[in-house]
Amino acid sequence: MTFTFYNLGGGGAAAETVDVTAGETLAAGEVALISVGYPGTAGQAYLADASDPRLSSSGAVIGVVETGGAASATVTIQLTGTATVAGLTGGKFYGVSAAAPGALALSASSPTIGYASSATELKLTGLVSGLSSLVVGASYASDGAGALSGSATNVVGVALSTTELLITPRAASRSMLALGDIAYLMGGKPGGSTTGSTDVDSHVMTTLVGTADVGTLAAARYALGGAGNTTRVIAMGGTRSATSYNTIQYSDNGVGFYNDFGDLTAATPIYTGGCSNQTIGLCAVSNNMDKITISTTGNAANIGNLTNPASSPAAVASPTRASFVGGANGATEYDTIDTTLFASATTAVDSGDLTAARQALTSAGSATRAITFGGYSGGSLLMMDYWAIAGSGITAADFGDLNTAVALNTAASNATRAASFGGWSSVGSVFRSSIQYVTIASTANATTSGETLAATGSDFGAHSTGNGGLQ
Repeated sequence: MTFTFYNLGGGGAAAETVDVTAGETLAAGEVALISVGYPGTAGQAYLADASDPRLSSSGAVIGVVETGGAASATVTIQLTGTATVAGLTGGKFYGVSAAAPGALALSASSPTIGYASSATELKLTGLVSGLSSLVVGASYASDGAGALSGSATNVVGVALSTTELLITPRAASRSMLALGDIAYLMGGKPGGSTTGSTDVDSHVMTTLVGTADVGTLAAARYALGGAGNTTRVIAMGGTRSATSYNTIQYSDNGVGFYNDFGDLTAATPIYTGGCSNQTIGLCAVSNNMDKITISTTGNAANIGNLTNPASSPAAVASPTRASFVGGANGATEYDTIDTTLFASATTAVDSGDLTAARQALTSAGSATRAITFGGYSGGSLLMMDYWAIAGSGITAADFGDLNTAVALNTAASNATRAASFGGWSSVGSVFRSSIQYVTIASTANATTSGETLAATGSDFGAHSTGNGGLQ
């Protein structure tokens, strides 16, 4: 696949296209899906149909055909920006038809993919203004007649104000993807070794068992930034023997040997944070943010800065928003919660504060709530903070305490449970093998049920196939 970014002109939003092989004849203006993982059709484009098993069983990239062609030809599918589609009713929200493949419909049961800004323009991503009575931070989909209703499924966007809706990328139909429950821990410092590790271990978030060795990085690293989606796992940057690297490694199912993806714009600091939604991965490179498109391979692009020149921030995401929290610059520790929107992916803004400044912490959560675990400020910490990811003016609150104070730990989550893995305790300078759990929707101290890591250590990169960015 070849992705292309261009500007629509006239102040329009930037658009993203992908060149793929057509699985059947496609014409310009039709709605298409690109199969993801479905046997015999993966990576090919077909007329979108809301009842297609390629949507319900394995997920699909959804867009509008820009340049059509016959079966086996290369076609161009537009994924973001504003697409040209005939026969629309301006002011309506549209979804994928279940009755006419390739057509749009005002159907609440289908993935809502865009907003008709005119009779010929379908906004796939971007800001829709002039609406009314929206709840800030709430998710919305079509009500079946082209208007909006609050929804946790078939979501088209999130309300930024009572009159503005940000349409998020529909490159992945999140509501129709089967989220996973696997956490992958990549590299790390086994026993505190500064030479790093090539091990990739997995952990099933729904069970109270430990981790198992399932893969091998192409190069030993610790302190990596993790990213990915439900089918691809990515390890960004990292350090080995006090040397930092800009390499990106990936596996399409999280197991086996990891391959070269490309490079970050610079070597990461000794500790870094990474997060993603279904389509975009972000990584903190000192006080810069780098962006990758998960479904492709290639070098990252720098998209802006954090508000502080912080190393060792934690990172966490919802499907629409990424947050980088805490960190330090020399002896200065930060309590900042920086955020950026995946749809715009620009310089971060200060959206609020943790309960206290700290570094070497970790974070995970659901689509609506973020939780931090431990960290360091004069010593390793027990504290956990939480906050609602949407909105600004965030003030984090106390979630409870870990059972063991740790820093340089790693966290992952599915929709209901988050866990802290391993880490380092300053008292006695001990590296840990424990896994400490919390229920995301609650506030309580963490639970340790005896499950342990395959290798005691710290500084793992992590990605889970059901984290908040993918929900």
